[in-house]
Amino acid sequence: MPLSHDECLQLLEKIRWNGEPTYPYCGSKKYRKLKNEHRYQYNKCLNTSKIEPLGSGSL
Repeated sequence: MPLSHDECLQLLEKIRWNGEPTYPYCGSKKYRKLKNEHRYQYNKCLNTSKIEPLGSGSL
């Protein structure tokens, strides 16, 4: 049975962060989840991040 979009995001987050999102630039592990945008906002620097699909970056 195929996974839903939300289930895929949860799986990718678990793989990338081992269940504990960490912002790579400031090292913050304290965050709030912006559910409508599938993003995390980090308390230390107030920046946001999300799981990006492979190949979604621009060259």
